[in-house]
Order: sequence, then structure tokens, then C-alpha cells
Amino acid sequence: MPHTSRGRSRRRRRFWAALDRARRWWRRRRPRRPVVLIGGTCAVLVVAGLLTTLALSCSGCFGRPAAPPVADHPPSPPVELGQEPQLRIRIARGRGELTVDGQRGGAVLVQPHPDRSAHSPLRFDGGADIQRRQGAFIIQPTGGGQAFRWRLDALDVHSREDALGLDGAGFPGRLVLVATGEETFDVVNHVGIETYLPGVLASELYSHWHIEAYRAQAIAARSYALVMAERRRRLHYDLENTQASQVYAGATANARALEAARDTRGLVLSYDGLIVPAYYSSCTGPLGQDAALVFSNERDIPPLRGRDHRPWSDDSPHRLWGPVQRPIEGFSRRIAAWGRSVGHAVAAMDTLEQVEVIRRSHAGRAAAFRLTDRRGRSYELHAEQLRLAANHADASLPSLSAAQRLRSGDVEVRLEGPFVRIRGRGFGHGVGMSQHGAQSMARQGQGYQQILNQYYPQARIVRAY
Repeated sequence: MPHTSRGRSRRRRRFWAALDRARRWWRRRRPRRPVVLIGGTCAVLVVAGLLTTLALSCSGCFGRPAAPPVADHPPSPPVELGQEPQLRIRIARGRGELTVDGQRGGAVLVQPHPDRSAHSPLRFDGGADIQRRQGAFIIQPTGGGQAFRWRLDALDVHSREDALGLDGAGFPGRLVLVATGEETFDVVNHVGIETYLPGVLASELYSHWHIEAYRAQAIAARSYALVMAERRRRLHYDLENTQASQVYAGATANARALEAARDTRGLVLSYDGLIVPAYYSSCTGPLGQDAALVFSNERDIPPLRGRDHRPWSDDSPHRLWGPVQRPIEGFSRRIAAWGRSVGHAVAAMDTLEQVEVIRRSHAGRAAAFRLTDRRGRSYELHAEQLRLAANHADASLPSLSAAQRLRSGDVEVRLEGPFVRIRGRGFGHGVGMSQHGAQSMARQGQGYQQILNQYYPQARIVRAY
């Protein structure tokens, strides 16, 4: 059909009418970002959009391959912190009441946290008894006196002497009581990291150990604490005061702990511009474990990969242990009970019939196991899961003695008749520094730099503040 001027005019009117409808539709859909299309711009934009879509969908088709998706790793803070950070250490959980006193003769001061309430601060010269009842905190002087009832979510308890007594221990900084229910609260010690560290060192190491082992532990513990604080910003605490994080007993007079914290002030382990979560355990044994094979979503970086530590002697009594012998039936039931408690598929396991190593760390340490039961069903557990499962406490099962417990996941498991026999190496998860190994290296004349280089390869010691 010939293209007459009348036909061109009719097509032109239809085009502009369609464009006007599209413009009105777009404005209704995106009222805050109106788009004005003039003339042939519409076609240009359509073509550009198609080309962009094609380019995005074909990234990696020519030359460089498309980048793999980034793993959802927990964050680590950058090295440049500027000033000493404050930490929040949960030192008690689910309490219903407590008694706190001011050490060094100081009075106890109690006020809302944060201080946004009309309640005036309370002063107690002889200490304070605090309870949580029916959604409110009840505060009164120790030994009796006027009681104050504050319906708040959190209390701040401190002393101008910067020292509080709780459950026979002294804590620097302040205590924040955070309600966790109508009748319960957590106790969180808010304290500067340099004041916190000596209490960790005194709890984690023997008092007679070498100062270089203390200095290595100080840098590792500081690095670990800073990373955990970054990862738990949305919680009301950064670390526990137990082995769930690192053991912290509060204020200490341990001279080596105080000296090591002072000598290494602000020093952390760094890799690729970020602070390294410097995991450690009592004794790694001869081979170290990879952090990424133990801790969910942890970065797989050189400082967190296991190494062969056999060039350095380790004086730990747990370097080699066993054999531990236990009945297969009870061993199987205990693992299944652990599975039920954490929602793992191994909850369905019948009597164990075979155990085999299916994955090893960079250093060759056992990292994951396959457990097969007599029905032929298989279950995979990483090394730490196997240790936890084998040591699981359950009301339906007899308690285990210390000699019957698995001390690490670096184990060799053999099924012999009705028994399972286990030999192992090390004590703990085996990631990062061995505390006994650090002490052995220090006794042989190695400084904290050499110790940290052995256990966190390619990490740098840098000053964060």
C-alpha cells in the first residue's frame, strides 16, 4: 500500500495519542518523578533501555567472566578507630534480683538508662538491692529502707569511684540492667576496652605464664572483642563473660595482665584493612582448624586458616588424649538428642554404624564427618558439631564424666563391637592461637610478634587508636 500524506498524518496522530496516554500512565505510576518525552526521545530511551538490559544480562559474555555473588559474611570493623571503644559485656542473664555495692567506699548511684526520665538519680551509701517485679524495677537500700518502683526498660548503676561489687567480684565502669521480661533482666558491664582486657587476660591465662604470651593474648583478645562488638551492634551487649565469647572476671590485680594490656594498648591484628576476629583456644594440637569450617559465614582468609604447629612444642596435657570408650547405643542416642535440641537432621539417626572424615582443613585437620546409621541413612556434622553432640547433656541420658567428654573435634573414631573408641588432639575448636602453644613459644624466646605470625599468618599488627 502506498504511503500517502493522509496515511502518514493518521499514523502521526495515533503515535502522539499513544505517547500522551503513556505519559499520563507514567505520571500516575511515578507521581514524584514526572518524565517529559519530546518527539523521538521516546524511541531513543526505549532503544537505550533495551541495550542496557541486554548489556546487564550478558555481563561476562565477552572477555571477563561475571563476578560471583558476594558471600554474606559478618562485618569486621576497619582498623582506623580513632579512640578507645567502649564495650558492653553481659555478665549475668535472666536475673530476678541482685545486690550491688560500691567498692573503695563509694556510694551506689542508680538512674534510668538512658537518662531520659523524670526520675531523679538515687544514691545508696551502703549498696542497693534491685528486683524486677511485674514489669518494674524495685530499688531500695541494702538492709531495708524506702523502696522505689520504676517502670522502666533499663537502669544505670554506677559509682563515682568507678568500681562496683556484684556476686563477690568487682567490676569497673558501670552496670546496665536491661529488662528481658516482666520478672527478669540481664546485667551488662559498660566499660572501656583497655579496662576490660586485664580481666580477660587474668581469666584466660595462668598467672605465672610468660609476659610474651600475655602480650600475644592481649592483641588477639582486643581484636576479637572489637569484631564481635561490630557484629552485635543491634543487641544490648557485645560479648559474654564466659567461654561463649572470652572469659572475663572483672577487675584484676594480676600484674602481668595489667602490664600486657598497657604495653599493647590499641594494637590489633589486621588483614586487608579490616580487624581480624582473632579466635583462640586452649590447645590446637599439632594441626590448626579453618575458621570458615567452624563458624557460620566466617571469612576464609589466610589469618584464619589452620597451620601445622608441630615445629613448636605444646606443653598442654590435652595435646594428645584418649582413648575415650563409650557404648555405641548411648553415643548414638546422645547425638540424636543434640540434633533434636538444635533442629539438626541427625535427630533421626538410629544406632551408629560408620563414621568417616569427609573434609579437612588447610593443615589436614579433620573438619567434617559423615555419620551413617544401621538403616543406611547418612548425616553430615562439622567437627565442632560432633564434639558438641557427643558431649550433649540431656535429662534422658546419664551425665558424662570429664574423662568421657570429647575435648576437641580433631578426633579419630573407631567402632569396635558394642563400643566407640575415640582418640583426639587439642582442647577447643582449634581456630587461631593455641594458648598453650603461645606459652611454649614464649618460653623458647619468641616474642609476641612471632607468636601471632605463627597463629595468624599474613595478619599485620597495627595500631587502631
